[in-house]
Amino acid sequence: MAKVIDQSHNPALGQLLKEMRSREEQKDRHRFRRNMKLIGTLMAYEIAASLPSVDTRVETPLGHRSVRVLRQPPVLGTALRAGVPFLDGMLEVFRDSDVMFFGASREEGVGPDASLSMKIALSYQALSPCEGRELIFADPMIATGSTIFDIHAAITAQKVRPSRFIVAGLVGFLGAAERLEAKIPACEVWLATADDALDARGYIVPGLGDAGDLCYGAKA
Repeated sequence: MAKVIDQSHNPALGQLLKEMRSREEQKDRHRFRRNMKLIGTLMAYEIAASLPSVDTRVETPLGHRSVRVLRQPPVLGTALRAGVPFLDGMLEVFRDSDVMFFGASREEGVGPDASLSMKIALSYQALSPCEGRELIFADPMIATGSTIFDIHAAITAQKVRPSRFIVAGLVGFLGAAERLEAKIPACEVWLATADDALDARGYIVPGLGDAGDLCYGAKA
């Protein structure tokens, strides 16, 4: 089952989500990107607690202390354009992570079929080694999950298997989250907040709109 961070109703996260969802406030492009980045950082902090860690001894000017740190940084990934601010926020926590990038776009004007699948074009991919490592894929809007299915297939086509495939979403449709966890091995979905409907075009309802356009402007 997807882990939904906003179920705790933390007002700090709620304020950021409120500004991103608001029809008026989301028009401030700089604030929208900043809030997406902040939520990426908050989510990375939450996810980090579930990753393998080790104790290490650190010498201070006045003594020493044992502290717990990550055993190794996870591999991160995202799809252009909308995922970039979300990824940047995660990199504030996972500062030494390798990063994968993908160019992915849905077919405009075509909604999902009965199985929630949509046709996705993968136009670019820059992969990083991830065999046996935790992989966190940052996708701000998880609507049908079709992009993630195709990207996972592109990764595993290279004959590599991450130890965990963690999908981090800002807003997610719960039906898609359940489908991802059921069909992708070792997949876990973490969401900042969840909605329970899609419209005929495959957009999350109530959602927040097109995250890429809100970050960077409408595509020509």
